[in-house]
Amino acid sequence: MNIKMELIRLSNFKLAYSDKVLLKNVNINVQYDQKIGLIGNNGVGKTSFLRILMGEKDLATVSGNIIKNCKLIMVPQIISYSEKSGGEQEKASIINALIQLKMFPDSLLLLDEPTSNLDINQQKWLVSELNKVHKSMIIVSHDRDFLNKVVNVIWDIKDKNIRVFKGSYSQYQKKVRQEEKEKERVYIEENREIKKLRRAQYIYRERALHATKKKKNISQSDWKIKDSSGIEKRLFRVSKQLENRAVEKSQNLKKPKIYHPITLKNFIKDESLNQKESLVRINKQEISIKGKRLFQINNEIKIANGDKLVLFGENGSGKSVFLAQLVEKKLDSWRSSKAKIGYFSQNISSKAKDDNTLISEIQKQSIFDNTTTMQLLGDLHLTRVMSNKISTLSGGELICYKLAQILLGDYNFLVLDEPTNFLDINSIKALELFVKKYPFALILVSHDQSFVNNLNFKTLKIQNNQLINEFYVRDEQPKFNNDLQLMKFRLSQLIQDEDVSINEIKALKRKIEELEG
Repeated sequence: MNIKMELIRLSNFKLAYSDKVLLKNVNINVQYDQKIGLIGNNGVGKTSFLRILMGEKDLATVSGNIIKNCKLIMVPQIISYSEKSGGEQEKASIINALIQLKMFPDSLLLLDEPTSNLDINQQKWLVSELNKVHKSMIIVSHDRDFLNKVVNVIWDIKDKNIRVFKGSYSQYQKKVRQEEKEKERVYIEENREIKKLRRAQYIYRERALHATKKKKNISQSDWKIKDSSGIEKRLFRVSKQLENRAVEKSQNLKKPKIYHPITLKNFIKDESLNQKESLVRINKQEISIKGKRLFQINNEIKIANGDKLVLFGENGSGKSVFLAQLVEKKLDSWRSSKAKIGYFSQNISSKAKDDNTLISEIQKQSIFDNTTTMQLLGDLHLTRVMSNKISTLSGGELICYKLAQILLGDYNFLVLDEPTNFLDINSIKALELFVKKYPFALILVSHDQSFVNNLNFKTLKIQNNQLINEFYVRDEQPKFNNDLQLMKFRLSQLIQDEDVSINEIKALKRKIEELEG
């Protein structure tokens, strides 16, 4: 095998669309056996970068040198409004790419958001397959858990350049946090030094002003002799020097960006809704679509104000169908007249005809204060298009706008179907904080393992065509254990009672064995 240590080299690389520069002065290379995680906020050029490597320029302006010593094999991001077909297409494309990778000794795999359509089991399969491959790859992904399990190098697109870090995503994040703390420490120290300089400058200035003032008990001739030494001039000179140093330090001082977690303290309260008042009760029933049976609900599901649930299940198990039927009142269920449901669907339209501005619509609908509203818009990278008409938003911006509408809107029960699919890592972290602090009820579906693990909500799980209500099982467990212990105690009494028939003892014993499984 002809292994080249350097598969790709970029020198003075620049990427732009019209007047918008995405990348400039990039000097970087891909070495053999590097599994690179390409991260960055939405819109910084991750997908465009992969397409340029593949030779697809479209409307892009590219300059600099790109040296390729390998064959490139790419699996683009598959956007499908059918969850099942999207997962199947993604897996088939990845399998085909892995076959090609084996055929060409010097090859580089490019994957664009490979986990976005895959369920948890498919993601485990992908992690296993990629870890078996001893080839280089560049993977665009917002899935933190996936990145941690696969990549050994991080490329972070920030400030129109690519920062390289050798190590896992978690190690990179730890380094970034340390750097942020150090920047904050330096900023505080520099600020303290500027205040000291300004205080010293003020003291010298005051001394200079008083030095030129004649004292009452000193004659004019004596004062002229004393002043001839130029004391006030020296004092003014020192004062000016201190002032210049303070100004220079202030001009060079840059306040680091400090992210303050969203609070959600101020919102319009629904006084008619009690803290744990029931919003929805879903009866035992079969869930189906177009005559096809999907799964069975064997226990009643009760959702009260403030309850937060995550719904798990493989692709095609019926998660999206269940949520849609819940919202559309197609289930055998009861809904409180006070329930106000906000629904974010993964099949949300990517087009809009609204000519109102984004900020005007959000402000009309938000039940939260302006601080919370603006922070969420910033977290979803919408502040730069706040004054734009909704009809002019790009597909990704429109999805983030509609998500913001739902999260901030006048609702007390959110139904969120794959809200993380089109978000970058920073936006997912912000959404994580938001739903944790959300003061009302919600149910969500997500295949992002880090996201759902960090939430630690109650769970519903579709498995073997059954909906397992795990918090119902936990709630019922004490009662079940008590009943079992009572039956065992009763059995011991029956055995000692000579008047009890053997058949009665056997019958009770069978019941105990059935309960114990």
